[in-house]
Amino acid sequence: MKLLHTAAGFCVAVLVTACTGNARILTLTYSNQNISKQLDSTSNNQPVTINGQPLSAGIIEQASATCYDSATRNKTCMQDVLSSMYLDTSAKLYNCVTTTVFHLPGGDITAIGMFKLPLGDTIPPDHNFPIVGGSGVYANIYGTYTRHYRDTIYQVRLKYYRQ
Repeated sequence: MKLLHTAAGFCVAVLVTACTGNARILTLTYSNQNISKQLDSTSNNQPVTINGQPLSAGIIEQASATCYDSATRNKTCMQDVLSSMYLDTSAKLYNCVTTTVFHLPGGDITAIGMFKLPLGDTIPPDHNFPIVGGSGVYANIYGTYTRHYRDTIYQVRLKYYRQ
């Protein structure tokens, strides 16, 4: 019985190593001062009023940010974001579909996801988006882009695998 238990434990350990052993992780940071924004709401500039507050029914937001290596604090890449936000008047939230591209030395990593932004909020909630691919040395990858906002700093983690 002990041999079977040990063998089962070994198989689980091998499975976990196989699933996580090939992961590559990039950690980046940036702050609000590293972001340049451009809002373009010309295509969806339909006014809506909720609780007496005039709002736009839809917004297209473009932003770029200079990102820094979390360990060395060296400038590492540029992050480009394109968000299409439309107002769900019954839920009083903006539904945001976002494409994020990290321009790194050697290639790009792209992630796509969706989040809900409450009215009046200007910073998107923490999120995990699937990495849908890349170019250059990042071609044929998949994984997760995780972003947290804490104490005025955006913390980014790109965890990816080769297909």
